[in-house]
Amino acid sequence: MSDVPDTYVLLRASRRPRTRAQLKAALEPSLREILTRLCVWDDDANVGDYRFCVLSYDLPEDVHIFLQFWSEPRDAVLWEVSSGKWNPPTEPYMAGTRASRVKAAGFKMGGNAQNYQKYVDVDTLRDVAGLTRQVIALLYDALDYRGQQALTVQAVAGSRTTLRPVYASIEPDDLASILEDAGYTCDVGDDDDLLVKAGLEPPAAVPVSVRRYGIRAVAWLLAQAPDDGGFEVIALGVEPSSPARGTTARAESIEMRVLWLAGGVTASWLQHQFADWFNDQRQEKKVKEPKRAPAVRAKTSRSVH
Repeated sequence: MSDVPDTYVLLRASRRPRTRAQLKAALEPSLREILTRLCVWDDDANVGDYRFCVLSYDLPEDVHIFLQFWSEPRDAVLWEVSSGKWNPPTEPYMAGTRASRVKAAGFKMGGNAQNYQKYVDVDTLRDVAGLTRQVIALLYDALDYRGQQALTVQAVAGSRTTLRPVYASIEPDDLASILEDAGYTCDVGDDDDLLVKAGLEPPAAVPVSVRRYGIRAVAWLLAQAPDDGGFEVIALGVEPSSPARGTTARAESIEMRVLWLAGGVTASWLQHQFADWFNDQRQEKKVKEPKRAPAVRAKTSRSVH
């Protein structure tokens, strides 16, 4: 399965009606393979991945019958059967005894399209074998399918996630480039003065000066990664002022936001975290600023003519 729909004939139409045993023999191996690919996920699957499969066949007078399956990692499989609510020629065909048989198999009307649906737990190959038997039984017993119409399958796999580069550690220059793209002014630096003010020594930390909205901040890059030389932690705080004589302004005494890069973060996530922190500082700055008294205008007399 891929993100491009894969459509093909699963079972060719036969001239004569198939018996239940004949339908099972013709359909079971290939159907079990499809449902395995659809329902069984490995450990590499991500939240947001999905697989979708439709089995369908057409009858005279524009009657269209389908069974469809929606599968996501660690979730039950949603199985739906067409009711015809959105396809008028199909609705009379599905009404009456066929509808009763579908409901007897555990389906209930639901969803925006008002199809018959139910959830099925499918985690193992044994579960797949059981689902395969259920599908064949529904086709034959509930829908009166005898193999005289071609059974078509359409399968697609995709994801609601987007692949983007992530940083499990970061170099000072890389951080500066990411922030400058978002409108910040940055200086990367062997700024010994900043280190002294914070009571730190290289290579324990590398400071990156970051400025915006008149706010001066320092992003301290900490915890150097042993494999690639980047840093795994960013501590964002206000730029330390010169310490009073005989005192040391240590980094941990300054209000900071600590960003952990373990597991990987995107550039946009970093930009959002910095924007959020700077906005907090702007709000705090407004609160601390003394309110200005309104300007008093000198009174002037008006001449009357």
